[in-house]
Amino acid sequence: MNLNQLIYFASLAQLQHVTRASEKLNIAQPSLSKAIANLEQELGVDLFEKQGRNVVLTRQGKLYLDYVEKALESLEEGRSALQRMQTELDQRIDIGFVSSLQARMMPQLLADYRKTTGSQTRFACYEGTTVTLLEQLEEGTLDLALGSEPQDSVRFGSDPVFRQELVVLTPKTPRWQAVSSLSLEQIAAQPLILHTRNTGMRKIVLDLFDEAGLKPNVAEEATEESMIASLVAMELGVAVVSLSPAVQLPTVHIVKLDHPKNYRYIHLIYLRHHYLSPAVRHFQNYVLKWAKTSSAR
Repeated sequence: MNLNQLIYFASLAQLQHVTRASEKLNIAQPSLSKAIANLEQELGVDLFEKQGRNVVLTRQGKLYLDYVEKALESLEEGRSALQRMQTELDQRIDIGFVSSLQARMMPQLLADYRKTTGSQTRFACYEGTTVTLLEQLEEGTLDLALGSEPQDSVRFGSDPVFRQELVVLTPKTPRWQAVSSLSLEQIAAQPLILHTRNTGMRKIVLDLFDEAGLKPNVAEEATEESMIASLVAMELGVAVVSLSPAVQLPTVHIVKLDHPKNYRYIHLIYLRHHYLSPAVRHFQNYVLKWAKTSSAR
């Protein structure tokens, strides 16, 4: 039994004439007759009986028609619901980003996109670590993400779009007030507040120490950079973070990281071999162009 057989059955039941039904369905009359015969054989009952040049439903056929009409109606409702859902999805973008973009960069980006393009696309914004954002991309709950470069280039595609300065946070105490910069060697001699394992920044910071042949003295760990800044303010250690409003607390001192690679790139990340709606692709292209402007750097 297949959907076509049910559609053929319902049409023939309505028109009660094989020729007219085959014309409406745009199929050959023998094909219609064979489809009905196969359906009857599968059900083990006669659905129609001849009445002159017409065919009429049998008692069993009338009973079966009630169920077929309900089934076809339900399928049509499902098709309409899918179309409504797809229309909504085509007009909505689910985007995730790391916390350092929350206060300034993301609001500016979305506002500029709306103002420049006149787009009515709705955005659903989610904050998370790079690791959790990649998981959400794979689950299909995000269309795009902004975070550290993914290590898996087979599953994920990415483009560098923003460059963020890396700085050192110290407590705002007399000891640190005259300090304007710190090297990795100096930081390694201090207790370090490090990002947790599910963050892209952890790898960036540890790679800096590893390339310099140094081992940091990790004292505490935290996921959010605002929490890291708070731990620094409590004099539990120093931290290497990306410069953003989240860490610019009045209770911490921000100094320059004395290192050639005192920056990191934020990447626009997407799942390879995954459907992107026209709205998502349009926004993706916009971000790549927007990132080249001086205001986006």
